[in-house]
Amino acid sequence: MSDANRIDNPPVEAQTEEWFLSQMANPNLVVGNLLSALRDLRESDRKDQAEQRIELLQDTLAERGKLAEALEALQQRARWAVADGRKDINWSEEALDVLGGEWEMKALIDESGFTRPGAAADAIGRLRLLLALREGLLVYDRTWGLGTVGRVDAFNKRVEIDFERRAGHSMSFSYAAESLALVDEDHLLMWRRTRLEELRKRVKDDAAEVVRMALRSFGPLTATQLQSTLSSSGIVQEADWKRFWDSARKKLKIDGSVLIPAGRSDLLRLQEGAHSQQDQQFDALSRERNLTKLIAALEELTGPKGPKTFTPSQQGILLDRLQFALKGAANADLATPARVAVCAAAFGIEDKLGDSRLPDFFQGLVLDNVLKQLPARPLRAFLRYLHTKDAEQLKASLLSRLAHVEISVLNEALTYLQETGHELEAAARFKQAFDARTPSLEMLSWLGRHPDRISDWDVALPSLVVRFMIESLEQDANGERLKAQNQLRERFLKPDWLKKIMPQLTPIEVEQMLLRVKESTGWPALDRAAVMGQMIKISPELAPLLASRADQAASTRGPVTSKRSFRERQQQLDHILSVEIPKVARDIALARSYGDLRENHEYKAAKEAQTILFRRRDELMQELRRVTPSDFRDFPADKAGVATTVTLSYEDGRQERYHILGAWDGDPSRGIISSTSRMAEALIGHAAGETLVVPSEDGEAKATLTQVAALPADLLAYISQE
Repeated sequence: MSDANRIDNPPVEAQTEEWFLSQMANPNLVVGNLLSALRDLRESDRKDQAEQRIELLQDTLAERGKLAEALEALQQRARWAVADGRKDINWSEEALDVLGGEWEMKALIDESGFTRPGAAADAIGRLRLLLALREGLLVYDRTWGLGTVGRVDAFNKRVEIDFERRAGHSMSFSYAAESLALVDEDHLLMWRRTRLEELRKRVKDDAAEVVRMALRSFGPLTATQLQSTLSSSGIVQEADWKRFWDSARKKLKIDGSVLIPAGRSDLLRLQEGAHSQQDQQFDALSRERNLTKLIAALEELTGPKGPKTFTPSQQGILLDRLQFALKGAANADLATPARVAVCAAAFGIEDKLGDSRLPDFFQGLVLDNVLKQLPARPLRAFLRYLHTKDAEQLKASLLSRLAHVEISVLNEALTYLQETGHELEAAARFKQAFDARTPSLEMLSWLGRHPDRISDWDVALPSLVVRFMIESLEQDANGERLKAQNQLRERFLKPDWLKKIMPQLTPIEVEQMLLRVKESTGWPALDRAAVMGQMIKISPELAPLLASRADQAASTRGPVTSKRSFRERQQQLDHILSVEIPKVARDIALARSYGDLRENHEYKAAKEAQTILFRRRDELMQELRRVTPSDFRDFPADKAGVATTVTLSYEDGRQERYHILGAWDGDPSRGIISSTSRMAEALIGHAAGETLVVPSEDGEAKATLTQVAALPADLLAYISQE
């Protein structure tokens, strides 16, 4: 990137959505700069935000036809996925979305090796090279040297290259992707080709810089490889090698920019200056102005690999940097003061912070915000820090919050309470929540991760816990709640987990669990079928419940709803996209024109409204992808279930008639109930003649299921109307 195009990234805390969108709006956006900003954002523990933004960047670049840059963003996403241990993304399909479905692009993807073992990022790197191949492009191959691309034959998946050592050499795409390297303007071979006289002068006057150029161009090399590379390319003549190498080595040893090993078979590598590693670390620390990187560097010094003691000079640097971090934190940022406090205590200089006073972390709202803002690892250290201040108050504060915190906070809070001998008090809080029938999604997700605690803590009947778990998977969730929900959903898919849960249930309760899973909207169709399959594998006697082929077909449909309700959700989404979001964007632009954004209430209100709209937009889009519209004309009616009309007779002579439709359907005036309603859950799977316990206004009541029939024609017509 040239200096003219370089843009300094603002600190992470200033990389707001507004800033990012303003960069995206620039038709000449600097991709390298934005990717660097997103890496900083991710390193500051704002992973979700970084991943959302990089996907938007990728899509925008693809729409603008900047395919190479879009693949660069995709490659960064793949590296992040490896770091997070994610294996659920089909990267070849992602690449196809970027490049389009033309056969030429499919050929490039096929030859990039996505199916081979190894990181997807490497395959995307190979794809980027193949995409760049065009007539006249300069490339380098270790065997054949510098070459110029000739004919690129997408149909036969081959490329012809005129190498210096072999003209007209033909390579398959797959081999070219592995062996070739692109030669850019700063490459040593490009200098030889376009700036030869300048390069010869540099060989004579600054041999050390030529060595550094070679290492930047070709990567680490042994002294023998370096000599061969520079001599075979004609940059340094064989007769001049000794003089050249002696001059370069002498200067490189003085400035310490290259590690020069003792043996000729060891690699030369670029490195920092000749100071000790710790001196370099503190030099860099004293100059660091990025708040996120500064905090990370300070925390690294408190870790097991950090120094055990510090010199007076180093203590002065630490104190200065801690005070700088406190002053640089935004008013709403309480995570930074918390992390500063932990570091200061670890360094033994907490009492020297002076005027940079820390807040009262035990104060209610302060603690709530710190717990919400801190990432998991710093939160763990922060709880140990508070323990040294007032262990009793910390215990009481955490116990009172167990039913109201996010899953990451709940994990750390319970780990702390168990380690400090307060597990029974934590168990009592869980039991209180279940007794009140108000366990949080996060509590359920935690119990899913620790199923032995269901019985050990005696929080509730296992069947009730399982029922709450299944119901919680059907709730709308986003952010941290969606994370907790996904973690719980994954538990049901694990055979070992089911083997721990199912023995805690009676045979009838296991059947009820299977039927609840069968009718639940909490899984995609294939995942739901997988859960049921695992349950039957564990308990084969459950198989008759799914023996009906019609029932099996219905169970794999996935969540369904009527076409009428589906269109209503689509209309809601269209209204948000075409009316509400553009309106709030205009409101933001108008409010921004009023001046100082820090005291601009109109701007803050408009931004909050935009956040809510974006969240609702994402929720609707997720729901519309998950749920399938149906006219309900091909559903079985031998038992109560979706697309059936049922009649109930009560002991007092009353009769009620219901039409059970899909997840989003409900119209009391027409007798329509959702398949996720409590009444439908009590009815589904039962046949005419059975006596059931069903919900009523006064609690629960006994009723006989007197009739199960298909939906009437007039209702089918109504739910299919445009």
